[in-house]
This record gives sequence, C-alpha cells and structure tokens, in this order.
Amino acid sequence: MKFILIPFSLLLVFPLFAQNDPTEREVTVEDLQMKTFPSDTSAVAVLLFDKGEHILLGDMSFKRHRRIKILKKEAFNSWGTVFLMEDESNIGKIQGTTYNLVNGQIVRTELEDNAIFRVPSGKRRTQIRFTFPNLHEGSIIEYSYKATEKNGWNRWIFQWDIPTLWSEYSFHASLWIKTPVLLGNIKPTVSESKHDGHYHRWVLKDVPALKDEPFMVSAQDRQASILFWPEGLTWGILHAAAQDFVGYIPQTKGAKTLREKALAITEALTDSTEKIRALSAYVKTQVKWNGICDRIPDSPLDVLKQKKGTAADINFLLGCLLEAAGFKPVAAFLSTRDHGTYIDQYPDATQFDYLIYSVRLKRKDLFLDATEPLLPYDVLPERCLNGKAFSMLYMGYRWLPLTSPAKDKTIVTAEFALTAEENLQGKLTVDRFGYDAFAARSQYQGAEKDKYFEHTLLQKSWTVAQKEALQMEDVNTAVREQYELSIPNQVIVSDNKLYINPYVALREDINPFPEAVRTYPLDFPFQKEKILLCHITIPEGYEVESLPENKNITLPNNAAKCSFNISLDGNRLSVVSNLKINETYFLPNEYVSLREFYTRIIAKQTEPIVLRKKS
Repeated sequence: MKFILIPFSLLLVFPLFAQNDPTEREVTVEDLQMKTFPSDTSAVAVLLFDKGEHILLGDMSFKRHRRIKILKKEAFNSWGTVFLMEDESNIGKIQGTTYNLVNGQIVRTELEDNAIFRVPSGKRRTQIRFTFPNLHEGSIIEYSYKATEKNGWNRWIFQWDIPTLWSEYSFHASLWIKTPVLLGNIKPTVSESKHDGHYHRWVLKDVPALKDEPFMVSAQDRQASILFWPEGLTWGILHAAAQDFVGYIPQTKGAKTLREKALAITEALTDSTEKIRALSAYVKTQVKWNGICDRIPDSPLDVLKQKKGTAADINFLLGCLLEAAGFKPVAAFLSTRDHGTYIDQYPDATQFDYLIYSVRLKRKDLFLDATEPLLPYDVLPERCLNGKAFSMLYMGYRWLPLTSPAKDKTIVTAEFALTAEENLQGKLTVDRFGYDAFAARSQYQGAEKDKYFEHTLLQKSWTVAQKEALQMEDVNTAVREQYELSIPNQVIVSDNKLYINPYVALREDINPFPEAVRTYPLDFPFQKEKILLCHITIPEGYEVESLPENKNITLPNNAAKCSFNISLDGNRLSVVSNLKINETYFLPNEYVSLREFYTRIIAKQTEPIVLRKKS
C-alpha cells in the first residue's frame, strides 16, 4: 500500500480535500487567506477541483465544474480568462463567481451574461471567452456549465501547468461504448467501473503541475489524461471514411474550373518539378493561411474566392490543382507538434489536426504544404515535423516519416584585420539556409527594414559602418547579410602579447541544457548546422606564439559533431568551426552526453590565439 504524506500546512488551508469531495464544500476564509501553495511555491494558481461528467442516455450531455485559487497576477490571463470551444456541441448557460476576502468577510462577484463573448473560430467552431470580474491576487474563481454534444467525447485531462488538488471525471453510457485509455505516469487515486462497463469514474488527487522542458513536442504527450477510443475502429475504417472528403479529388465541385487553372499555370512547363513548384506558388499567392490547423477542407473554389483559408482548405486546393495537372496527389493526415504525438495502437481521427498532400516523384515521396509563402515548395513548416503521416492511398494506407530536405543552417564568413586600437575590423557575411532563412524572411517581412538587424547576430558594442540584407525575395536561395564593422573586446593586451578570441559569431555563450537531468526525450524538429569561417590578418611586428589545438568533439553514432581547425598561412590566420546536430531525437539517458558535448564546445571557444611582439 502506498501512502502520500500531506504537509500539515496544506491541511490547514484545505483541511478536507484529501478525504472528501471538494465540490460539496463552500469557499472558506482560510481558503482566501492562502498566499502560496506549500507543495509548489512557484505555482501562480492552484486548481482546487475540476469535475466533469458525461451522460449518454439518448442524447449526449456534459457537465463541468471548476474552482481555482489565484495566487499571482501572472495567472490573470492564463486562468482568470476562460476560453471554451463549441465544436459540434452546444454550451448552455455559464455560471461564474469570483470570491474575495474584504475586511474579513467573503465577498462574491457574479459573472454577468454580457461579459461572455462568442466569436467564430474557423469552420464549425465558436470560441466562448469570459474574464472573471473583480480579480485580484488571492481571489478564488469558480465556474460551471452544461453542454449537449453530437459526436461524443474523446479526452479528459487531469493534469495542467498548475497543481491540481482534485480532478474527477465520470461517464455513463447506455447505448454506445468507448474504451478508456489512461495516459501519463500518474495513476488514479480512485477508479471504479460498474454496470457492465457502462459507468466509469476516476479521481486523481494532488496532481503536480506539468513542468515544461525545452525542445519538446506538445505537453499533451505527457499529461495525465484519459483517451476514449471507439471500440472496433481501425485505421482501415478511418482511411475509407476520409476518402469522402479528401480523397476523391476528381469528383470535387468545380473540377472543370480547377483543371483550366492548372493547365494555364503549367502548359508552358515540361519538367514535373517545375510544374509542382508553379502550382504551389500559385496557391501561396492566391490564398492566405488564417493560422488554423485542421484536416477537413471546404470547397476549393470558395477558398479561392475568399482568398484565405485553413491549412486543410489551402492544401486541398493544391491537391486538386495537382490532380488536374496530371499528378496523383495522396492525402495525408498528421498531428502538429503543438497537437502532440499520435498513438498508433488507438485508431482515431481526432489524433490528427492537419492535412497535407504528397506526390511520388523520382522514386521519392515529396510532401507538399502551401500555407507558408516564405518556404520553398518542398519544405514542410516546422509545426508539421512530428513523427509520421497517415498517408491515404486509393487502395489503402501507409505511415510515412515526416522528414524535410532542409535543415537550420547558418554560415558566417569573416575577413578581419587587427587595428591599432586592438579591434577586429573588416567584413562579415552571414548566409542563412533552410529554416534559418525562413525565420530571417519572416522577421524581415514583419518589421521595418532597419529593425530587422536588431534581431540578427549584431551586438550593441559593435560599430557598423554598412549593413545590407540580400536575396529576401527568392525563397529558393539563401538569405545573405553583409556587414562592414569593427568589433571590440575580442582582443586582450597583456605586456607584449595579444590574446585573440576568433569566435566573433555563432558562439555558444551558455549551455542550452542547464539542467543536470532530463525527464523527457529531446525532440528537435530538424537538423542544425553552424559554420564559422574567420580569417584574421596578423599585424606587423607580431608573430604567433601558440594556437589552440585542432579538435573534434563528437557524440556516439555521429549524433552530433563539432570540429575546430586553426591554421596559419604567412601572416593570415584561418579559423574554421563546424557544429552539426545530425540526430533530431535524444532519449533522456542520452541527455547528459549532449549537455557535456555543449560544455566542451563552450570551453573550446574560450581558448585564445596568442600573438607576441617580435624580438
């Protein structure tokens, strides 16, 4: 038997939560006097209870009741404002209350109906938003609502980014059964099932906050939750159902018009790659992505007319044009990085939130997405690089790894001379490729041109005589930045010696992995590469006393590698460093090695070139 020791101070604040149903308990003066949460003093709020209930007796109904303690103002936006989504459901009257302690008395402020706003959020969805009135640090907020639903439910979440004292979920289904699947590492405190599986109830108590770690996919992957899987559903059934709205492109309304457009775009082209590039460019210039990820498209002609659409709208339009141009595009569902990783042993379309298409070209599967005009036609957005895609061929399905031909790559080339003031002066060129080029173009497009350079590798201490950004328009080329500048603080003078640090750019000043241990895997979306080519002319009257040793730092199986090479040719020093992250997925037991890899790089980049005056 496992015992959980509750701190005495916590019992004083919430004396009955560990034993009794808190939804039956009124807010007390002691609750409102609470200033911090003893078990997690960093918590900005505490979810006192979260209770949900689904009942399927003919129609589907859902009830939810929540109570939250606000500890810090940082929780005002994340928890003091509530967002609900109507997605083939109908949310009825919402009741909300704010509790405050004023002169030792509990004061209630009710949520007014006119403070609840409903706004469309993409197709078939309405967002409901309300902010609690009279909100302060120390307040307790509470809300409840009922909803009717058409298509049932698929998930209940027990764990959030704040501590949860009590999370309870139950469902009672008389006609339709789904199989509950518990996810995460925290097991229920209470779990009961009766009436031959028609009724289930779970309670989790004292659930810690879900702590984030850098370089991860969605928190959904590790939340304590329950997934409801429809019994008997298979990937084959899902494949067949999906063909009705993303597969049979030739039957699409407006196919004749789309065929005419596709032929007009491609009639002067003979190369298949150029045809695909042209069709993708047409869609990107004609339709703007509205930021919504989904998998069910609207009519492509309507999307063209409106000049904007969701990811599914835009990519279905591209698929229709490809079909009209003589290609055989294949629809594929995927789960974006924010949506989480799909679980292949539980077939369910709700695990996906994005639609793309692929074309078989030169014995390779070419993934296509037309939502980002600043990416090349054959490069998927970062959000899509998550595991595998559910590719739906006409006669069946297959799983395809979501890979990208691009990486995040930066090359810095520098040509410097040492001035009398011990500054490095000269020219510096930055070439950005792949996802680094996309980030640069996005920044350039969204900012005033001079402000673009505020977000580059320029430092405030540098004196820049000239700067220029080139090749911003052609997404198939690298972005180039050119500078003429003077850099101080790279040279230390001591007696008759000069200590030069040649790593003027792409330097790892701090370890990106500061924590000693790691709980979850690291999941980079793409490979990374940083190359520095730095040439320094030695001033008259000096000679080299010592150079840092050339060195390769590597991880097993060449998962990551960093090389350092310094050479001297006459009075010209050449410094070449190359950092490559070749693998994108590292297990927790590989984290220590990766952290040490960066520690060694940082140490290596502090080793100076030593010059001395000639005797």
